[in-house]
Amino acid sequence: MNPLSASTVFSVIFAIYFAGTVMASQRFQPFDTAAIVRGDLRALARLALAFIFLNVFPFWYFYGAPTVSAHCPRPSARRI
Repeated sequence: MNPLSASTVFSVIFAIYFAGTVMASQRFQPFDTAAIVRGDLRALARLALAFIFLNVFPFWYFYGAPTVSAHCPRPSARRI
């Protein structure tokens, strides 16, 4: 297997991006699991929002986000 294949490069870049996003969001305490165990509902809401923004939103953006302009369709929308 080629170590510089497109999927390997994408995985490495996405891992760096994800790690940077998690490190930058620490001041908001999105993963305060000790508070969730104690029953803090605000901490549970922060965890749910962090999960959506860090895990669901990127996939929605790349695979299903609406296009800004009808003149620039997504590559998957082009007809061959």
